[in-house]
Order: sequence, then structure tokens, then C-alpha cells
Amino acid sequence: MAEWYENWFDEVYLELYPHRNQAEAREAIASIFPLMSSLPNGPLLDLACGQGRHLAFLSELHSEAFGMDLSLTLLKKAPSSVRSQVFCANMLNLPLKPSSLSAVFMWFTSFGYFDDSNNKLLIEKVGKILKPGGYFLVDLLNETLVRQSLVAEDTQETEHYHVSNQRRLEGSLLTKDILITRKSTGAKRRIQERIRLYHPDEMNHLMEASDLRLKLSLGGYDGIGFHPAAPRWIGIYQHL
Repeated sequence: MAEWYENWFDEVYLELYPHRNQAEAREAIASIFPLMSSLPNGPLLDLACGQGRHLAFLSELHSEAFGMDLSLTLLKKAPSSVRSQVFCANMLNLPLKPSSLSAVFMWFTSFGYFDDSNNKLLIEKVGKILKPGGYFLVDLLNETLVRQSLVAEDTQETEHYHVSNQRRLEGSLLTKDILITRKSTGAKRRIQERIRLYHPDEMNHLMEASDLRLKLSLGGYDGIGFHPAAPRWIGIYQHL
């Protein structure tokens, strides 16, 4: 049976998340990339890059940026300027040499798709492919804020779809059941997103086991430091 993330990231997904756009990506790169001081020489990877919206701006600042994603649909929508710099692969099977990268980026809650053992394994793999002094950025939901303010149900209207969302927390697992109804035909599609939430302390513990140390934590794409009411927790780690 396919995992939820294997069949979800397609044209319908893009229509449901239009606010995840080029302007947001440009702000994130412009605000956050300069904070990575003394970046080692070498390629950097936008892991789970989707349609390459962050990669396009990373490439303007770094000549060896490339991206990887499991969704061929999203990769085919990458800007023409970076289409030759993306490839399709599962992030648990990174086909990269040890100590070969200067930085790895995981934007927009792309970490936490797996069970605890495989999430830990992914961190270990990233640690192995980073050079000493290399950076690992993880962009997560603010776990505490989610617990305090989770919206259990809502609806959404897009050009082609009516969408009903139901959310629940089971321990540290955030589940979102999505019912998508096509307006023109009434055809229905059900998707269940499942994201493992991590408190910063738990994430720091996992990272430290792979010789990754927290250098900076941010609360959003404007580069402002993390605070309890921030919508996101963006951790910037450096490999020892």
C-alpha cells in the first residue's frame, strides 16, 4: 500500500496551497540564507524541493544548488532556469557521497513524513552527506502553537474544488483528513496527511546524535528569531 505522500503532491495539491508561492520563497531565501555564515564550498541541496520555488532563488545565490523530490508532477513544474538541476528520488535513499554537501534545506514541513525510526534515519543520512561546518535547515510547524490552537474542521473553495478538512492530534502525530469534491462532476477524492510534530528540544536531541548542533532558531520566513507565538519553528543546524 502506497504511503500518503507518494500520490498526493500533484496539480490538485498545488491548487489547494496557492499561498505557498514564489513571493514567499523569495522572502525566505533573502532573509535566511545570509544567516548561514562561513558556508563551506560545495553543492547545496533543496531536499523535497517540490516545484523548485526555493531552488530558483537559491540558485541565484549559489552556483551549485540542486533539488530532489519524489513527485515527478511537481518536478516537471520547476522553473526552466533550474529544471536541469532537479532529480527524482526518495529522501530515505539519498544517492549522494559522504561529506559532499555544504548545506541541506527542508522547507515547509517536509520533515516528519515517516515513523520515528525513519525520521531519525533521515537525520543520520543528512549528517553523513554534509561537510564539516555544513548546514541543515528544517522548517517545521511550531508544535506548541499547534497544540494550543488547532482548528478541528474547516472548508475551502478553490476554482475547481470544494474542500473539507478535519484535523486531529494523536500524541505527536498531526492528521489531516481532506475530502476534495470536484465542482464540475461531483467526483470525490480523499487524502490523509500525517505529519509527526517535534518540539525543538526533541529535534535538538535527534540532531545532536548525528553531530548537528543548533546555531539559530527562527519563527518565520522573515528571519526573525523564534518566539512562542510564531507560526513556525525553523532550526538551522551546523555539522561539527
